[in-house]
Amino acid sequence: PPARLLNVAADSLYVRSWSLDLSPLLDTKMQSCRVIAHMPPCGDGVRPAHILVASQSDLEVAMLNEPFEAGRRVAGNVLEWVIVTRGESGATAYAIDDRLSVPAPKVKAIDTTGAGDAFAAGLIHALVSGADMNQALTTACAWGAEATRWESSTLPIEAIKNLI
Repeated sequence: PPARLLNVAADSLYVRSWSLDLSPLLDTKMQSCRVIAHMPPCGDGVRPAHILVASQSDLEVAMLNEPFEAGRRVAGNVLEWVIVTRGESGATAYAIDDRLSVPAPKVKAIDTTGAGDAFAAGLIHALVSGADMNQALTTACAWGAEATRWESSTLPIEAIKNLI
């Protein structure tokens, strides 16, 4: 893993990688910033994080039945939220004693490539801006939906300006 990241100040660290050797880095960074990681991978203890984000289509049925408990096996006891995205149906965030569901804005989808990454970007933007999880989930769904309106895997700068 890129050890130089240990010396980079950050409000948040987002990990979207299948690499299983990131655990030591994430354990260390969790002391200084919020770690948000994508699932899969889903093995026990492979992705220390405060927040896990996964697409419903990437998870096994057993994980969908008990998302927070499954997430805790992946991330450890520091886990605060597991977020499951559901495409045009929005997303649900699960905590140990809470569940928040937010619908996705209705849009005419052109290309869904990159919508999950845009969702994550919106989530992180909202959280580092001080939003609570319900507000952050709403922002994330808006960003993910907006991403589907474009023939591109990334949001155009004009769209980002409008979202911010």
